[in-house]
Amino acid sequence: MEYFNNLNSREKKLLLLALVALSIGLIFLLINNTFNSYAQSKKKADKARSDYEYVISKAELLSSSLLGQSSNPVSIENFIRSNISVQSNNLKVSNQDGLIKISFSSDSLKDSINITNEISSKLGKNLINISFKKTQDGQVTEILIN
Repeated sequence: MEYFNNLNSREKKLLLLALVALSIGLIFLLINNTFNSYAQSKKKADKARSDYEYVISKAELLSSSLLGQSSNPVSIENFIRSNISVQSNNLKVSNQDGLIKISFSSDSLKDSINITNEISSKLGKNLINISFKKTQDGQVTEILIN
């Protein structure tokens, strides 16, 4: 501290100015480093998200392909319960004359149509027959696929 007091006023001002400039430079470097780290983290997160979505899409494709080859009602019912939003307590899948019969309940005809389209597209099977029946509780849909 004695060294600082022995300096001329001009030298003191220059020394303080240098300390302020050094402090501003350090703050700038710290902020710059933070932004760079954030940008790198964001790129890594985006890449991980796209990798995850790619793997999920391929897994769903493989699952539906394997399921498309299967005519086991239990595996089809499990697939529908896990991948399609159907009221699970009213879902029934069975074999009928070599065809697969799927019946489920929904609240409206629009929901029945949407669920039917989703089942058809995700299973990759051809629809043979569709019947819609209105009940007191909503809509009962029966689908025959091969």
